[in-house]
Amino acid sequence: MTSQLVRDFQRLKSENQQLRSENQRLRAENQAAKEREERYRNERKKEDRDRRDRERLERLMLRVHGNQIAFPQEIMDQFIDHLYDDRRTLKKCALVCRAWVPSSRYHLFSVINILHDSDYQRFDDLIQHLDHPLCTFASSSLFAHEIIKWSMISSWQALLKSASFTTQITHLILSNPSFESFERCMETIHSFPSLVVLEYNVENPDDDEWALNLPTFRGSPPPPLRTLDIVSWDSTVQLAWSQLMWKWLHRSQTRLSTIRLGAVISTDDISTSKLYPFAQYLQFLGPSLEVLKVCFNDAPSISLFLDNVDIALNTSLRMLDLAGIFEFLAEAQSFDGKFSLLPLLLSRIPKAALATIKFEFGIYGPNFKLMAEVTNTNATWIAIDKLLAGSSFPVLTEVAFMVYRHHCEFEIEKYLELRLARCKQRGLLHISIDQ
Repeated sequence: MTSQLVRDFQRLKSENQQLRSENQRLRAENQAAKEREERYRNERKKEDRDRRDRERLERLMLRVHGNQIAFPQEIMDQFIDHLYDDRRTLKKCALVCRAWVPSSRYHLFSVINILHDSDYQRFDDLIQHLDHPLCTFASSSLFAHEIIKWSMISSWQALLKSASFTTQITHLILSNPSFESFERCMETIHSFPSLVVLEYNVENPDDDEWALNLPTFRGSPPPPLRTLDIVSWDSTVQLAWSQLMWKWLHRSQTRLSTIRLGAVISTDDISTSKLYPFAQYLQFLGPSLEVLKVCFNDAPSISLFLDNVDIALNTSLRMLDLAGIFEFLAEAQSFDGKFSLLPLLLSRIPKAALATIKFEFGIYGPNFKLMAEVTNTNATWIAIDKLLAGSSFPVLTEVAFMVYRHHCEFEIEKYLELRLARCKQRGLLHISIDQ
């Protein structure tokens, strides 16, 4: 009798557990069904809301004239704006009607390239039309004006006098210009009163004969420059042009927020007096400077920079881009001698507002021999990792590495992650590879 009761109890207990399991399953299915119903209800509400919005928008936008529907011009401009990178379609749009011409040409002529080998007759014809009352594209040339391998000829002088055109230019690129003096350079810059970004690319500077005394310019006031980008394989600080540029910026009280420089210092000419205008201008900028990019050719150039340029007053610096500060040899799994100077350089920079530090360097295979001596970098890595991940950089959010491979498949990502463990743990480390 007792054993029978035990078996019945066990059976009932098992059935109870099964019922509980079934009940839990049904509750879960019921909850899932409720969630699906809620999602469906929300989707229906969204569809109804979108439909009502479309109908309301159609009523607001469309004007019906007989069998034709006319869109307001500002809506058509929005349509054309979506074609900003489709030049073929933009050209067709410009031929549809007069109302479509300004928006179409705004994108067609947002960047104008004037080449050294251009057809000068065609360029002269263009100049003659810039100030014509029916010229519509001049007011659309708003973003950039690019000059490549340009020599100063009469056509260029005529372009500078076209106020309706030059007043729209905000971004000017001078590539290998042939200025006879810095005064001509100033004349060009002053001719663009809305200029915000100036890029100066020079491969073979021909300013050795320029006098370093800043000329007095009595023309129009200087433009509101905010960004200066100097690209050169030679020194971008010691060139006569750049020395005069720093003096001119200082005298005109122009406060740049962004400075990007190619090879900062050339050790072929170690005259520290040539660094003085640049150093003085950085001190004048103070908190105005927010972005700084510098590129070093060798270890002596870094030492010269550290000894003669003080950026401690640039307290609002939020991004620092260091290029060429070291090179990596895969065979030795180490950096060159310049790398040992990095902790000292990092200790000198203002840290209160610095959010991003970017390093650009090349990685070379076994067939490449570095000019500089390869050094043991373990101790340097420990110091850098501790410095960047510590309290010295209170607002730092990104330590970025831009790596350029030169016929080398070395796994540089793992190498950097291992040596910057603290930075990786804090989520600061970002690595990009350019093949």
